[in-house]
Amino acid sequence: MNQRAGRVQMLYRSVRSAALAALLFAGSSNAAEEPETLSTEQVQQRFAEAQARLELSPAQTQQLRALMEDHAEILRGIRQQYGATPSKQDKRAMMKQARKVQQEFRGELEKILTPEQLTEWDSMREAWRAQARERYREKPPQP
Repeated sequence: MNQRAGRVQMLYRSVRSAALAALLFAGSSNAAEEPETLSTEQVQQRFAEAQARLELSPAQTQQLRALMEDHAEILRGIRQQYGATPSKQDKRAMMKQARKVQQEFRGELEKILTPEQLTEWDSMREAWRAQARERYREKPPQP
């Protein structure tokens, strides 16, 4: 089994073992906000931004691309399990699990990036979170 397939399998097992699944959201730690699932294009855009701003080495570039793609793919699949309109209880459970999955992502990220790059990553993440909150505020309420 290649390293990427092993990483994907490990993440799938981790998520499956949890009581409820999670979803990838760019933003909010506020459970009242609607989580945001990233498209493949958005993941690629964020990767390109990270690659430029973090001045990644070739090895880091390869590792970060794989980590981001795998992470997004897994969480998109989980989001699909809950459908477009999960209940409030499901949303809370998904947010709780999302934190766990994000912690795992962060742990892997810390293995790839230098401390200086992590600081810059955190800055980019905060900007992405702010953008997600803004999109949420602009989103019309659902009936």
